[in-house]
Amino acid sequence: MTEKLNAISIDELAGIVLSASKSIDIVANLDPKTRLGSVVSDALGTWTALADQRLRLRCLIHWPKDASDRSQVRADTFEDEISRLGWAVRNLSAKPLMDLIIVDDKIFHALIADGAGQRVRPSGDEDALTVRLLLQHFNELWSAAAEGDHAKELLFEDLFRPSLPSLRRDIVQVSNDTWDRIIQELARQPQDLFRLNPRRFEELVAQLLERDGLRVQLTPKTRDGGRDILAFHHGAAGQHLYLVECKRYAQNKPIGVELVRSLYGVVEHEKATAGMLVTTSRFTRDALEFVDPIKYRMSLREFGDIKEWLHNHLHR
Repeated sequence: MTEKLNAISIDELAGIVLSASKSIDIVANLDPKTRLGSVVSDALGTWTALADQRLRLRCLIHWPKDASDRSQVRADTFEDEISRLGWAVRNLSAKPLMDLIIVDDKIFHALIADGAGQRVRPSGDEDALTVRLLLQHFNELWSAAAEGDHAKELLFEDLFRPSLPSLRRDIVQVSNDTWDRIIQELARQPQDLFRLNPRRFEELVAQLLERDGLRVQLTPKTRDGGRDILAFHHGAAGQHLYLVECKRYAQNKPIGVELVRSLYGVVEHEKATAGMLVTTSRFTRDALEFVDPIKYRMSLREFGDIKEWLHNHLHR
């Protein structure tokens, strides 16, 4: 098979399946009415036959309920065939937007259909927290499918939407439940903040600001103007704009006065209400001293402040 799925061929994915040493987990939409559904269905027949039966092999599949009798027979036959190959198979009643393959706790393939039906891939640099949450969610879906609980049959794609420019408009595209889970996980293990990729860190800060009552807008990834986030507040005291810059730095890389002074310059130039610099690291003495006389125009938040921020939003 040589047909391409967004620049990854069936043969390449077959090689990935052969490389597995612990486990393979698959989510697949096998809608026979779509070309890609048919391609994935044929590909699964190849992948499942190649997998080592000594591994943990799990497959969640969706076959539309309104499919023809002939199609349903094909679905039942397919399930029987891969079960004989050592796979545990369960059915999703809800249509997943994502076709996903997780091999040895790593995401190797994920396709998401946007509103126009086009399919796009994540960038491939998903952070460790996202991978862990995907695996956790797979396990929840796996249990839900066995128990007939279809309320949980959602939202792998929610975890990827922030990283996909063609899908995102604002941070609110990610469900509140998903962000609740991410915030809870980070509050429990704040060291995972250092494992987020920089863009995901910006999205986290935007979400926390939104939960504080501000309307947020993330600036494009390519922008380098000292403002990753625009945060708006409209209230009785008037309209206010806060420029927020995020730096996901290692703890041993403190932020000096240069970055703080630069952001303050942008705040003054754009006549914003105030600026905020948020980092997973800390600020040098010079940076803190620079901000002291302008504390109503500049705010600094470092690792300890972010931990407190996360805990403040645990049960809201």
